[in-house]
Amino acid sequence: MIEKVLNLGHDNPFENITTYPAIIVLSNNKKRADVSVYNKNYKADYIIKGKDYLIDGCYFFASSSELKFLNEIFECKKKNCDIFVRNGLATNADWFFYDKNFSGEYIIDAIKSSKAQETKLFFPYNKNGELVKIADIKIITQQFTKNY
Repeated sequence: MIEKVLNLGHDNPFENITTYPAIIVLSNNKKRADVSVYNKNYKADYIIKGKDYLIDGCYFFASSSELKFLNEIFECKKKNCDIFVRNGLATNADWFFYDKNFSGEYIIDAIKSSKAQETKLFFPYNKNGELVKIADIKIITQQFTKNY
């Protein structure tokens, strides 16, 4: 089972590679135990109780309050309440991905959190979550064609 996690966060030890690495220390203990999460300075940030970090068959490493909140979201989703969770998007090309005037098959509603604004997002994935080939994408907006 997982014993410790060293979260390197934004400190990337690999040259010319963008990643958010973590080192995970495993143990042959078959019981799910508490996990100590350390920061980049090798100081313990927090301890996660064994019953908390496995949610719906996936491992999540965050503070107890964040894990509790995440679990509430998953429970709400199971009950078909009005909540839809998506991952965030970080880009250096907002002009390409965001525009309130976008329309088309691969456009979804979004909230630009840095500006707290509702907008449209170019989301080039099909219903199965697979990346769509650029040749197959047809977007009809003046903004997209101007910037492309």
